[in-house]
Amino acid sequence: MIKLINKIYIIIRAKLRDKDSLKEEWYLDRLDICNRCIFNSKYTKVENKNIRYYIFKYLNLFKDFCTACDCEIKAKASEEMEKCPKGKWGQIL
Repeated sequence: MIKLINKIYIIIRAKLRDKDSLKEEWYLDRLDICNRCIFNSKYTKVENKNIRYYIFKYLNLFKDFCTACDCEIKAKASEEMEKCPKGKWGQIL
């Protein structure tokens, strides 16, 4: 239960964080990787846009999201302890 509460806290913090002022190199590297990734929602082909795609599009307030984990890209990348579900970037240690 505590893990779930911690995860919810991290998600809320990531969503509310001022990501435009975050200039950390690791964050910018993550965004660069995600902006070129095939799992970025902006690269989803029309024929692959199903109900799940539209649900997460709305839940992420029309911002680009990862179709592998359904997280808003900028929010997930802004959290130091988060990992890419496809292993393209990891935690900052």
